[in-house]
Amino acid sequence: MIIRRVSREEYAAQLQRYQPMIERALAYSHRPEDCIDTVEAAIEKLTAHVVAIEHDDNLVACGVIELIDTKQGKCWNIWTMAGDRIDEWLSDFLSWVETVSAQGYPDQSIGVMLGGRVGWSRKLRHLGYTTKAVIMEKRVETCH
Repeated sequence: MIIRRVSREEYAAQLQRYQPMIERALAYSHRPEDCIDTVEAAIEKLTAHVVAIEHDDNLVACGVIELIDTKQGKCWNIWTMAGDRIDEWLSDFLSWVETVSAQGYPDQSIGVMLGGRVGWSRKLRHLGYTTKAVIMEKRVETCH
């Protein structure tokens, strides 16, 4: 597996390769402002970066990460991520994000955070991640 950051120029030139997978991930977002236009505006401004995971030149997963400031300091937020065969690349991807952090900010402690569906808490616990918040939702039926 190859994990790499995609330049904004490459993203723009190969939109049909990356955009469908990013849109697939955005469908699960809990933030109402998350849409492809918001993501692409952040990519254009270089405040967010596309990450591709490839195997034999095939796109296996794709996502968007952003460096944000939190009360605890800088943190890589894995804004959105989608892909197939997750068990084959998830651990390597998270290690890649941690390595990028250590190389880019050697004098600072940089966190990594992500949101996801309930199963993610169990899947990431053995990698040292802890659950910090839970988002709850209820659909209310309306009468017509």
